[in-house]
Amino acid sequence: MKFQDVTDWGCSACINETKGTSFVSQFNSSTEGVHWYLAVHPTTHTIILSFEGTTSERVMTYFKDIQITRTPWPPGVDDSSVHNGFLESMIAGAPGAMVALEKQWAKTPNYRLAITGHSLGAAQAVLFVTYLAVRRRQWLVNTTVYTYGQPRVGNAAFAAYYQSLGVPTTRVVNQHDVVPRMPTRAWGFAHHGNEVWIRPDDSAVVICPSMGVEENPQCSVSLSWHELNVADHRQYFDART
Repeated sequence: MKFQDVTDWGCSACINETKGTSFVSQFNSSTEGVHWYLAVHPTTHTIILSFEGTTSERVMTYFKDIQITRTPWPPGVDDSSVHNGFLESMIAGAPGAMVALEKQWAKTPNYRLAITGHSLGAAQAVLFVTYLAVRRRQWLVNTTVYTYGQPRVGNAAFAAYYQSLGVPTTRVVNQHDVVPRMPTRAWGFAHHGNEVWIRPDDSAVVICPSMGVEENPQCSVSLSWHELNVADHRQYFDART
């Protein structure tokens, strides 16, 4: 499949609601599995930091038994731990993202920051917020997060810590997408925040408010395991991811 070059904002989906967005910079490390780009949308006064997802096949490798190890994170938060592979990939790209953001905010100091990502990129987006909480906590006041097909990132203590930061976060799940159910709760992982579920029977958008670190039974967790699939991870809102 040929993907759109992020430096050219000319794709069919890009010329509508996001028209006027301009590319700033990007970072890509295939060995560490992280690729982000920075863009600005002058109409809404928004800086966009987007973490690219990975193939469905590759993201599933993170959920093999050998990969399900947790690392204490962030520093100083009791009992909080996160998926080691997710954390390592985020940290590989975080310093460059910090530099790019500092440069852009110097040019557009009144802009807000929107952090987004799909799949592995969604996990990296969430972890980058906690990276900012350690190093540039004041930035979080003007930050909003949108994730798509996000796996569980850490344990219940991490989920509670993330929610305590107060960063508005929307976690979107498409229909029968299996990735948001991984790694499993049996392995000690938990989701955070509000879920927006694209319901499979009628494609209605269901907003399920947060229940702390418990997942709202009105949303995607209501599906049984045999109903889940990878196909719904590959497409969100009619866009191939």
